[in-house]
Amino acid sequence: QLHDERIAENMSKGKSADKSTDIWKYVTPVNIPHDIRYVADRMRSVDIVELQAEGCTASPYKVLYRSCVISDEAYTAIDTRAERRTPVALFGVGTLYAGEAGYAAVWFLGTDGLYAPHNARVLLRVSRLWMDYFTSRYGAIGNEVHAGNVRSLRWLEWCGFRRLASSHPNPFTGELFYTMIREP
Repeated sequence: QLHDERIAENMSKGKSADKSTDIWKYVTPVNIPHDIRYVADRMRSVDIVELQAEGCTASPYKVLYRSCVISDEAYTAIDTRAERRTPVALFGVGTLYAGEAGYAAVWFLGTDGLYAPHNARVLLRVSRLWMDYFTSRYGAIGNEVHAGNVRSLRWLEWCGFRRLASSHPNPFTGELFYTMIREP
């Protein structure tokens, strides 16, 4: 209940400075378990590869559920043209590990529906605004991104993130990751 109240309060504050772009137009609080099941069953292969590169053996459903539960804020991005509410991604931010990392962790896991031109255009238009919103609330934000996830690395750089130093191997798998961070 408290989590839902906090999200409702955030939604009332989340209008962008650019009044023509409402960051909440195609975003809702996560509907557990519906949205998690929908995205888990259709998760992009690049996201599954990244989870495996981290050494994660949990199912996509468990990963998404845990991400939503431990996050301070978790949201569902909705298909911009679907007649019925259709999730295309789940994303959020959390401070649970912020002390260790020095930043609030942002995450984004989606379906191939993100690549539809109508959804990609909206994502590009509002993603920087979402990152502005998160940095205004949490300060520095970031996460570890698999070196093979080139599209995500480019998108994060476009959103104002920078790579810290060089890549580093995951201690469990040896796969290379970059620390991506965005500061206010």
